[in-house]
Amino acid sequence: MKITLWLLAALLVLSACGKQAGTKPADGLGSPQEDPYEEQLIFERKYVPILEEEMNKRFPVTDPSVAPFAQYGTYYLDAGDKSRMKFVFLVDREDEETPEIKDLQAALMFKLGSHVEFKESKYSQAELQAAADAIIKIMETKKLIGGWSVGVDVKKEKVKVEAYLSEAVKSELLQAFRPDIVDFQMLGTRIALSGYVIAKQDNRILVADSQSLKGEVYAASWFSNVPPDIENRKHRPEHHAPGRCSA
Repeated sequence: MKITLWLLAALLVLSACGKQAGTKPADGLGSPQEDPYEEQLIFERKYVPILEEEMNKRFPVTDPSVAPFAQYGTYYLDAGDKSRMKFVFLVDREDEETPEIKDLQAALMFKLGSHVEFKESKYSQAELQAAADAIIKIMETKKLIGGWSVGVDVKKEKVKVEAYLSEAVKSELLQAFRPDIVDFQMLGTRIALSGYVIAKQDNRILVADSQSLKGEVYAASWFSNVPPDIENRKHRPEHHAPGRCSA
């Protein structure tokens, strides 16, 4: 049985920082393509060593698996505006007056000037991580379509939930957690897959790609949360007469 499945899947966006060669203008027209990360790389080369030096003086790393500063908060590079890039330190409220924090702030303000900012965090990293862990446990009990992910968004100071969620599940999460601590991103990228069902297990089916059926070797993928009316055919895919149904 040949089927056409419209499946919702997560869109993974990969980003990388690195120097890329600009493109050469054609026939003397236009200008070389600018590398969007070039200014950021220059900024990091200049200021990261200074930041690390001052951090290591006050929060030396003795165990690679433990970040000493994490008990006070976190920090990140705000590179949204390339002309005003800066390191942003989010410090937990109860730690703002800690001598080490005040000393670090004074040293970095002196050396980095407007390229550093200290702010009181809305939620501690421990609170955000605890909320993320609790949301993961809830998500694992739900039958969701496609991939999903839960993590802490340091810049927004929220738990980011990426998934295709029904209104019922979304409402349940909002009732269990403060609305301003959860950030939802609905995943709705559609992938059209035409192929043959070659195996079925529990609520999953193994679908062979009809475009890659050649001899004894072909590509196949498992899919979960499949509609119950999709039947199983335990024969070689190439022996099926092309049929069609939609799910």
